[in-house]
Amino acid sequence: MSAKSGSRFDQTMRISIPQPAERKSKPKQAAKKKRTVTITRRRLSAPVQKKPDAADRSRYSALLQSIYDAVLVTDVTGNIIDANVRAEDFFLRGKEQLIQLRIADMVAGFDQSVLKTICDNADQRRFTLMEAYSVREDGTMFPSEIAVHKLHTEEDEQLCFLIRDITVRKQAQEALRWAHKRKLESLQNLAGGVAHDFNNKLTGVIGNAQLALQALPEDSEVRADLQRIIDNAEEMAELSQKMLAYSGRGHFLSLPMNLSTVVSEFEHILRQKVTPKILLETKLDRDVQQMSGDRGEIEQMLLHLVKNANESIGGAQGTITINTSTRFCDDQSMKPNFPEERVRPGYYVCLEVSDNGQGMDSATLKRVFDPFFTTKFVGRGLGLAAVLGIVQGHGGMIAAQSEVERGTTFSLYFPVLKEKAVPVRPRPPAPRPEAVHAKILIAEEDDSIRDLARRSLEDAGYSTLVAANGPQCVDMFRVYANQIDLVLLDMTMPGMKGAEVLADIRRIRPEVRVLLSSGYSESQVNREFTDQQPDGFMHKPFQMRELVEKVADMLRD
Repeated sequence: MSAKSGSRFDQTMRISIPQPAERKSKPKQAAKKKRTVTITRRRLSAPVQKKPDAADRSRYSALLQSIYDAVLVTDVTGNIIDANVRAEDFFLRGKEQLIQLRIADMVAGFDQSVLKTICDNADQRRFTLMEAYSVREDGTMFPSEIAVHKLHTEEDEQLCFLIRDITVRKQAQEALRWAHKRKLESLQNLAGGVAHDFNNKLTGVIGNAQLALQALPEDSEVRADLQRIIDNAEEMAELSQKMLAYSGRGHFLSLPMNLSTVVSEFEHILRQKVTPKILLETKLDRDVQQMSGDRGEIEQMLLHLVKNANESIGGAQGTITINTSTRFCDDQSMKPNFPEERVRPGYYVCLEVSDNGQGMDSATLKRVFDPFFTTKFVGRGLGLAAVLGIVQGHGGMIAAQSEVERGTTFSLYFPVLKEKAVPVRPRPPAPRPEAVHAKILIAEEDDSIRDLARRSLEDAGYSTLVAANGPQCVDMFRVYANQIDLVLLDMTMPGMKGAEVLADIRRIRPEVRVLLSSGYSESQVNREFTDQQPDGFMHKPFQMRELVEKVADMLRD
């Protein structure tokens, strides 16, 4: 087809067909030839051009007023020359007022560059569709979707703006975003609470099994069974840690770090997790700005992402790429990755992990961070959920882009470190007690952990006092304040929060040492203890020998 669509001139279509077989009665020709047949389709009577009459103008006006959206017609420079009734309602202006204004007066942020883009699109027979805020006469604005195309008339060219109020759509999107956020927070709170209680019980399981193991002779056949109990409990503790990471309450110890250095020094471990056919590449910005993070958790996060990329590529050849950089981010630049999120403007440390594996469809991509969601035959679906929790626990953001048979990219953004850590004012040093004479106050709500801690510390030569709740701990400390050398304090106890107990203890005797224990992360615990900070921290589940060693170190310090 070689004619312009809709033009009022001859349309010519050229086709090539083979010559039909020769009849036997005719002599055979030396060679076969192809004949080109030209088929011409001609308009026999082209419509006669005529100037619009009253009926045409009436039809145009009726059509314009029947459109449900607001319509503004402008010349190619943006001056409004016509409007429908809906536009008068939208903008709270009469038609006489509208035709004295420019489209830039009606759409916030509309400038010459936008107008040029619209005209360029129109010249290429393309519509322009955009979202912007439209401005009413009283200065209020409403979100709108604007479709623009060019009108060709005998006299000149015009631009037609169809403006739709999308306030209800935006409200529905915001409601869905908040509903999803609340759902995520609920799941995270549930996971965090379950993991915290789970850690308490695991501490009891591991501790009792270890005490039983110590009491058995070396040749006892039961020792192997007890050791398997301990090993399985420690594996469950790792699963619990993933749940805590997903909840954003993982075991974080945030320190200033250079992300490129962390990736570079951990690269040899990552290479061990990649199959031989897969190439692992790193493109690291050595001048990347510092961020605050827990190195162990960042390494665990990298491990999950690289493992996920490796499984996506499978047994085929492929490439996994890790990039680091520093970027300035705001709502405008981050909208493709975070269309529903409000991004705080500023500089972020960016980590990207890409692969050219099998990719994901849109349905899978929407659920990729959901806990217990997995596309693998074997798996718990907590790897990427843990990555999400680690990122959020560091105050960051994460987005995933994927295309089937093209691969996947995870983009992570962490706020740069702006402020230096403020040193904590040292408290008056306590006298160094001899270990055999030191008295420990154990404040723990879990009966099993409380009893295990008491037995272990007493076996190590310490004398102990025990309390099962916050008020009991404060009352007991008030009575024995001058005799107690260290308080082992559980963060969550009935009656009083751990922070309240610590504050009361420090008011009674400021220099006493306090060792805090919790199934939550140290960073989260520190956020709870804003006025008073404990002297040490034990993350549950812990082994009793670790507790004894920690107590001894704090008493010697």
